[in-house]
Amino acid sequence: MKHLVLTLALVAAAAGAAVAHGPIRKQLRTTPPPGTVVPLARPPFPTAAAAHGAASSGARSLRALAAEATAIGLASVTRTETHDGDRLQLHRLGIERVLRGRLDDPEPGVVDLGGGVRRAPLLVAGEHVVVLLRAAPRLSYLTQQLPEGQYFEPVGGRDGVILVGSEGELQAVERVLRVIDGLSKLDAVAARTAQRELAFDELRSGSPRLVADALAELRELPELGSLSAPEAGDLRRVLADPRIDPVVRVGLIELASEQAGASALPALASVDTQEPLVLDALLAARAQLGAPASHAELARYLASADPSVRSAALRALAALGDEQSIAELGRHATTDADVSVRAAAVEALGASHQPAAVPILARAFDAPEREVKQASGRALLAVGGPAATDALVDLALRGPSSETRSYAALLLIASRGPDDPAVRRIANSDPSPEVRYLLEHGLEFHETHLH
Repeated sequence: MKHLVLTLALVAAAAGAAVAHGPIRKQLRTTPPPGTVVPLARPPFPTAAAAHGAASSGARSLRALAAEATAIGLASVTRTETHDGDRLQLHRLGIERVLRGRLDDPEPGVVDLGGGVRRAPLLVAGEHVVVLLRAAPRLSYLTQQLPEGQYFEPVGGRDGVILVGSEGELQAVERVLRVIDGLSKLDAVAARTAQRELAFDELRSGSPRLVADALAELRELPELGSLSAPEAGDLRRVLADPRIDPVVRVGLIELASEQAGASALPALASVDTQEPLVLDALLAARAQLGAPASHAELARYLASADPSVRSAALRALAALGDEQSIAELGRHATTDADVSVRAAAVEALGASHQPAAVPILARAFDAPEREVKQASGRALLAVGGPAATDALVDLALRGPSSETRSYAALLLIASRGPDDPAVRRIANSDPSPEVRYLLEHGLEFHETHLH
């Protein structure tokens, strides 16, 4: 597919140039010039998870991190020392209590390589933390830069640092560590039950770090199964909590919808959020479970000043697929002030697979913004059927601009092949010079360079 995308882009660029300057076969062998329209450059309708990355992908549980820690301490970060032009930071901890293991130094140093240069530091003076520690690696660089002594690093980097904002959060962390210590003493069945109880206790904690750990623990269960009413309530409160990382909340939504089925709906259907990433995942999960948001629910999101919120609501409209939804999508596809929203509406029309969307997509196809034009092309291919084919043929023959005509012809050639009846209809209908060039030379390039 990547080769095909590049081929289409180069053919489109060459076709436009050929009309003005005659054949330029050598240019077909170059990379696309800046601004070239590249059709089919990505999957037609990417999910929020794809756009933003899988939620907490590869995250390790505190249980796994604690197994590698030689000491766990409750501490305040007293100060940060910088070395080697701030490329090396040493955070000093004032140990208040050792929760596990042994720390002989009352103010141990935690090594942070590059903390002041490439990213935010691991620790900040004044923070109250529970930190999972192990000995820092014996690097010659560290021995050259630091005084002689024993130094530590958090296990798992930032994941090994748990901010503690209240006595309640501290108690929750200590409770989690006690459960972790006891899991190894249980048989397999009892351990799975305790692991599930641990995860939902973490969801109730209100601690962003413990909620992230709950997601890691739930993912490690062989199966989640149905949620009880109290468990659904715990999940609902977390999903609405703005303190919790949106990526973690998306992970919980996806996990619950995939593994808990309809029992997750009480947690998903009553969440009120204006955060685009979370809203997108919530609406998609509800549609997947057969309980899509209604027009009345979506109306407030469609009226949002945030383009990302409007886009999420438009994607949810595609799941309804009724006449009212198509009309609303069409309105945003053609009149919304934000180009990203218009593109989202166009993609949602394609995802609806409704033939009634074709006239709207044909109008959007000639939009001056390439983002909208490309989305319209993908959407017409997604809808498919005779109406979409006829629309592309008409655009290739009578589109208002040469770019529109070339792009429509290009999509048909690439998706249907040179001998498809729709492509032959274009060839037999006296197409414009740029379209004729594509018909005669684009496939020659394709055969020569794709292989």
